[in-house]
Amino acid sequence: MPEKYLIQNKNDKLPSVGYFLPDLSKINFPPSTTEYFDNQDQLAMKIVGEKNFSLFSNQLIKQVSKNHFTLLPTENGKLFIKLPQSAKRKVLSVTVNGRQMLDKSEEVAEGLLNLGEVDKGIAVDIQFTSPISEKFDSSSTKILVTNNLERVIKIMDANKADLLYNVRQNTFEGSVNLTSTRKLFLSIPYDQNWQYKIDGNIVKAHQTLNKTFTEIDVMSGTHLIKISYQPKVLWYSIALSGLSMLILVVWELFNYVKKIFKV
Repeated sequence: MPEKYLIQNKNDKLPSVGYFLPDLSKINFPPSTTEYFDNQDQLAMKIVGEKNFSLFSNQLIKQVSKNHFTLLPTENGKLFIKLPQSAKRKVLSVTVNGRQMLDKSEEVAEGLLNLGEVDKGIAVDIQFTSPISEKFDSSSTKILVTNNLERVIKIMDANKADLLYNVRQNTFEGSVNLTSTRKLFLSIPYDQNWQYKIDGNIVKAHQTLNKTFTEIDVMSGTHLIKISYQPKVLWYSIALSGLSMLILVVWELFNYVKKIFKV
């Protein structure tokens, strides 16, 4: 079994693996970063239930020289920049306010840079190792707004199912009490070897979010939910798959999985 999926300590607390959310199966994300920001907003709008809700705020980036840019954030949050097509293979390092933020060519190849936290009203100075001839378009520089992300997380937290991990049996198990039939979204990469039981009866799971994650239907009332892997090895556990790393909301919510699993 790959070491990075092993649970380090049986006393570690796992994040919740289950959330009662709206039906996410109709959301389809292209397997690229081209529509990265729109993808995340699709998911956030569905969870929040507001058509015009957005996680991101457009930012105006100004060019000082061919490899030097500045911007004045209008929000607190995490700064993302989508590189122009011609710059993807040239830029190998990015410095933000004198601090090197990136030196991984494979991340730059995707064209989307996470430049870390910024504060509203405090100027940001950005320098690339190579000149950028193309201009950044109006939607290429955005801030993941902290308050908006926290709102999504709060809703997910209020709708979580407390499924506890049983080390001895290698299962996730817990009881839920619902007033209506709901879909239980599971932060588990879809795999046919997972087994899902409600009140001891095996139920069918459905693929959701580009067939990456899993959801099951849970009827109203009080039920015992049990999730196990057959054979009894957590090959995937609740680590995120490659495609699911594009799903920013989910990734942000579960990013402290890295503290529990060897990644």
